[in-house]
Amino acid sequence: MKKKLIVATALVLVLAMSVTLFVGCDEIFKKNDKRDAQQVVASVTYNGEFGKQTENVYKFELTSSFNSYAYYYVNYYGMTYEATANYLAQSLAQQKLLVLFAKEKVAKLEGKNSLPANITELLSAAERNKAIEDTNKSLLDSLVSTVESLITEDNANTTNSDATKKDTTETKVTDPVYVRFESNGGSTVEKQKIQKGSVATEPDDPTKSGYTFYGWYADENFTGKEFDFENTAVNETMTLYAKWVEYVSPRTELPEVEEEDDYDPDSTEDVKQADKFFSAEYKAQLLDDTKEDSLFTTEFLEADFVDNIVVDDGKTLVSVLKDYINEGLSEMETNLKNNLYKDNVEDCYNYYLDSQHQSLLVARLKRMVGNSAQVTEQEIKEEFKAQVAKNKETFAGSDSSYESALTSTLNKTYYHPQADQGYGFVINILFKLDSEGMKTLNAMAKNDPTNVEAILLTRNRLIEDMTAYVSNPKYDSTAVVEDKDGKKIELRDPMTDANNPYNNVGGNQDTAYQVEGGNNYNRIVEFKKVDDAYQIVYNATEHPAMAYLSNKVSVFDKDGQTGLIHQIHNSLNQVKAAVEAKEITKEEGVYWLREVATTWAYLVGDDPGATSSDSNNNGLGYLVSPEGKDSSFLADFTDYARSLITAGTGSFANGDVTTDMFNGTLTADGQFAGDKKAFVVADSLVSDGKASASDSAYAGVFVLLNSYTVWDADNVSSDPEKKGDVLGSMSENTLPSNYVMTFAKKSSDVKTLYDVIYDTILEAKKNDLYNSEVNTMVASQKDGIEYFDKVIKQLYKDLT
Repeated sequence: MKKKLIVATALVLVLAMSVTLFVGCDEIFKKNDKRDAQQVVASVTYNGEFGKQTENVYKFELTSSFNSYAYYYVNYYGMTYEATANYLAQSLAQQKLLVLFAKEKVAKLEGKNSLPANITELLSAAERNKAIEDTNKSLLDSLVSTVESLITEDNANTTNSDATKKDTTETKVTDPVYVRFESNGGSTVEKQKIQKGSVATEPDDPTKSGYTFYGWYADENFTGKEFDFENTAVNETMTLYAKWVEYVSPRTELPEVEEEDDYDPDSTEDVKQADKFFSAEYKAQLLDDTKEDSLFTTEFLEADFVDNIVVDDGKTLVSVLKDYINEGLSEMETNLKNNLYKDNVEDCYNYYLDSQHQSLLVARLKRMVGNSAQVTEQEIKEEFKAQVAKNKETFAGSDSSYESALTSTLNKTYYHPQADQGYGFVINILFKLDSEGMKTLNAMAKNDPTNVEAILLTRNRLIEDMTAYVSNPKYDSTAVVEDKDGKKIELRDPMTDANNPYNNVGGNQDTAYQVEGGNNYNRIVEFKKVDDAYQIVYNATEHPAMAYLSNKVSVFDKDGQTGLIHQIHNSLNQVKAAVEAKEITKEEGVYWLREVATTWAYLVGDDPGATSSDSNNNGLGYLVSPEGKDSSFLADFTDYARSLITAGTGSFANGDVTTDMFNGTLTADGQFAGDKKAFVVADSLVSDGKASASDSAYAGVFVLLNSYTVWDADNVSSDPEKKGDVLGSMSENTLPSNYVMTFAKKSSDVKTLYDVIYDTILEAKKNDLYNSEVNTMVASQKDGIEYFDKVIKQLYKDLT
């Protein structure tokens, strides 16, 4: 069934970069001349207090829109091509009308008595600069795509040309010898029968799960060099042996810290305007190969498609890449001028820049109209009561509906049934016992499933000696290792290939990408103040191509090495100390505790679900039910998590923790001193006094942070200005108005229940005010739009 197209009553100005950047003019227009393209599709007149304003929708604009969207409207919404053309013409005309209205309305609201000569007079310096930056970004994305296409096309042509030159002559075998391939547990490789004294053909690399292939060797002990297929004559039957090195799959990459957007459209401060895309200054940035942060480096040189460039003798990668950039610019300029029917590329740029100005003007209008919106406390109370009533109806007699609300609409859950109080979220940092250790435990479980005491003691002894790979905080799966001349070094695996100068495999490790003074494996992560602001600091890093730090680290304190569990607690305690010293607020502290714990989950955690948006509840972690309700987690994990949830939001230890709890040494009864206090040891083998072997069984150490106790009397704002007595009361199973719903890096961004309701109502009122203004204007000005049906009809006929 076709979906119904819904046309909103509120007009939205959509001014996207035209797809015609990539297509030659002759591929779009059937009647390929300037006069045809500039036929008027619709004439738009706005009659206002400041006089009459007019704008036109041109055929080339409708053509571009039609080529972009017709397929979706016809195939997804079930519209005809004729209806699509008419709908798009109407949308473009209404967009023009909206801009004319915004121009007058904003001028009036800013106290002007007449229309400005240019709408930029109505925008702040920040808005004008944003228009330039957004236009540049769209054009830059187009240039990158164009350059990638040029490189890919040239590489395909080169590859095909080389393929045609391949010698396919078969050599007759009169004196045969055989080359056999021992893949050492890898995929099978067929033996080769070749003429004595000739060379063997290098086969496709075999594969072996969990390993990287490191070539064929004539010696089964892999002494000497890798076998040279091209230059080694085979005079007798021989066997070649596959060399494998264990491969550790990278964890999920640590997300990049997003830079705070300091864009304020209403700022009255002057803002330096960015260089425009086709200006000489901007082009210089595109070709500047001297800086690591230049556009040339970040957008082109570091892109994956650069690997496809073929560099001829006498040239360098940089020079060839610059040629491609210049070619891409030339192609873009030609297409822009042809498709927009402008005489020069500057006019083309200004066409798109004006579109951005118009979009920002409409956004300014929406803000100014919405400024009159007000919210009363009575409205907040009514919204609160309505949501509480809805909660009660939804949660009545249903644990599943309550749990669903906590994981999907937490900010709309104001009522908490008495029987359900005690839920909370925990961030999980798991150190998982390796496959060899689990093989041992599974064998014991199969041999004697009732000997639980021996199985658990063996489990603990294996865990106390655990080490872990620590992910490189700088890891980037797209990064490559280059030599001193800037040429890519081909590596089988950056972690284990001796040709990588930045790992510790071949000796003489280059530490250029490590922190200054060398990696500190005792304080890999810290929470500290830098330049008067707290942040997470990494004290151990490697080259971005390396997924892990060079050295594994003990999970528990051992031989002078601070174990990872201890380090996690140290960094969390640094946040706690900053709160106690009143350098950050309690709410800011909860935010940073979550950030630190999540960082560790990315760096050392063996639970992919802890960092997956599909299962970690927007970063809060796993939802754990209170005692007396079913839990899908391991029993020991659940009990420990519940103790932290009871202790309150931000808890990461159950009671007092002492240094000896991190040394991993087992007590006389074979237990860990810190178990269920600073961490919890658990497994899926033993349950109800009996062990059950399973290929999917696992065991390990879990370090947990209670990221949010849903019903927590301490989760009230520490800000005395936040209203606390307007709405509900915890004695009535409803949250008080100063209950913190959103923790944040800055106190100004912390949201209480009152704030959440206030913001929701205010935003709805602003939208209503704006929509009312626009709809009233459209109703009064709709007769000012004249459509030229003949031109529209001819257009869709020509294009379909």
